[in-house]
Amino acid sequence: SEISVDWLAYVQALSDLKQSRIMLDVDFSDNAWDNAEESMKESSIVKSEIEKRFSALLHSDFVKLPPNYFERKKNIKKHPKNNK
Repeated sequence: SEISVDWLAYVQALSDLKQSRIMLDVDFSDNAWDNAEESMKESSIVKSEIEKRFSALLHSDFVKLPPNYFERKKNIKKHPKNNK
């Protein structure tokens, strides 16, 4: 069924995101953050799209995971207090 395929893709995306985060911890190159962001991009999109579908199916029963590092970083930049 479509839900089981989505669930499998979702779990794989979470695993890939975790692996990218682990690699960031051991990458000492100057462009480590850029490498991590690039390697997380596709998995983040997959995770986000599947969360949207799950949310549409579950409505108020859906619980979103906390934002990842890059989402928190973007939100901090958007906050008016940080744009002085």
